[in-house]
Amino acid sequence: MKIPFYGIDRFFKAHADNIKEIFTTVGKTGKMLMGEEVELFEQTLAQFCSRKYAIAVSSCTDALYFALLSVGVKRGDEVIVPSFSFIATATPIIQAGAVPVFTDIRPDTFSMDAEDLKKKITSKTKAIIFVHLYGSFCPIEEIALIAKENNIPLIEDNAHSLGSKSNDNILAGTHGEISCVSFDPTKIIAGFGTAGALLTDNYSIFKYVNKLRYQGKNSDTGKFDVLGFNSRISTFQGALLNYQLNMIDKLIGRRRLIADFYNRCIDKIKGIEYVQKTQSTFHKYVITTNNRDDLKLFLEKKGIQTMIHYNEALYEHPLFNNYSYRAENIQMVQHIKSTVLSLPIYPELTDEETSYITSCLQEFFCSF
Repeated sequence: MKIPFYGIDRFFKAHADNIKEIFTTVGKTGKMLMGEEVELFEQTLAQFCSRKYAIAVSSCTDALYFALLSVGVKRGDEVIVPSFSFIATATPIIQAGAVPVFTDIRPDTFSMDAEDLKKKITSKTKAIIFVHLYGSFCPIEEIALIAKENNIPLIEDNAHSLGSKSNDNILAGTHGEISCVSFDPTKIIAGFGTAGALLTDNYSIFKYVNKLRYQGKNSDTGKFDVLGFNSRISTFQGALLNYQLNMIDKLIGRRRLIADFYNRCIDKIKGIEYVQKTQSTFHKYVITTNNRDDLKLFLEKKGIQTMIHYNEALYEHPLFNNYSYRAENIQMVQHIKSTVLSLPIYPELTDEETSYITSCLQEFFCSF
C-alpha cells in the first residue's frame, strides 16, 4: 500500500466538478484579481473568526510582515517569537529589519513558554508573535496577559489552527491585536497556490494593510501614498477558499475521526505518544518517540510517507548566521526536535489506510 503524506490530488478529484464550475463562473466575469468573490471570502472569514476585518493577501508570510509594519516595528527593534515553528514565523521579523528573540517552548503543547517570555522582554521589545501549532489551540491566555501588562502588541500566527477552539470554546486567533492565517495547499482550507489573510478588530490597521497589499494605494483617494507591495489574491482563489470555508466543519470533523482512531491505537502502544491532547483541527497529526528516525524509515519501507515538523530550532537554520538574533537558554526544543514525526491525515484518507498505518505502528513497536 502506498500512502502519500498529502492528499491534495485526492481533494481535487473529490471536488472536481464544483471546482471546474467555480473556475468557469469566475472566468466569465473577466475580473481575475480581487473580484467580488474575494470580498465575500473576506467577509465570511471575518465572521467565522469572530473578527471585524479580514484582509486577503498573497501568503501568511506577507500577513505577518504587514502585521509587524502595522504595529510600528522598525529596524533594530526586538520581536519575541517561539523557537519551534516553520521558518516563515521568523523571516518577516528580519524582513522588517528587527531582531528575532527566541523563547523556549512548553513540554506539553510545544508552544511559547510564558515564563521564558517574561525573561526575554526588554525595552526594545516591540511585538510578540505567538504560534498555535499543528492545529491545536495552544495556551495563550497568560501570554496575552503578559503582552497587555507590558503594552506590547500581540500577533497570533494562526497558520496551522484556523477553526481550533479552547476547551471553553474560545477561538484561536482572537487574543492578539492581529492574527494571521495561511491557505497554502497543505492547509485545511487550501488554495491552489499560495494565499493568506490578516485579521484584526482595529480599523486603522485594516485600512493600512489594505494599502500595503496593493502598492500603497489609498482606497479613499485613489492615490499611492505609502510604499506598498503586490500581495493580492486571484478571484478564483477567493471563490475556491470560500467554497471550502463553507464546509470547514465537515473537513475538520473527518480529520478528528482519523485522529481519534490513531489515538486509540497509540494509547495501547508503549514508546510512542501523540502531541495534541486537547481539542484540535489536526492540520498535522504529530507523535513523539525516541525511535523517531528508525520509525520513519520503517514506515517509508511500508509505503507510508511521513514528515518532520520540525527537525531543528528556528535559529539553527543557516539563514540566521547572517543576522542578529537572541536565543538564550533554549532547552526543551533541543529534546523535542529529535522526537517529533507527523503521520498522514486528510479527509480523503480511507479507513483501510488508517488501519494499515496503525497496524504498521504496532508492528514496529512490538519488535522492542
